[in-house]
Amino acid sequence: MTKDTKNFLYKALVTVQITALVMATALVVLSFIL
Repeated sequence: MTKDTKNFLYKALVTVQITALVMATALVVLSFIL
């Protein structure tokens, strides 16, 4: 694997984790509101 590929995979992984975190937080907030 080239350095660029590793860098891209790392960024993709971080993006996925942040998205999952935001979605989980939104679900918790919604469950409190509803």
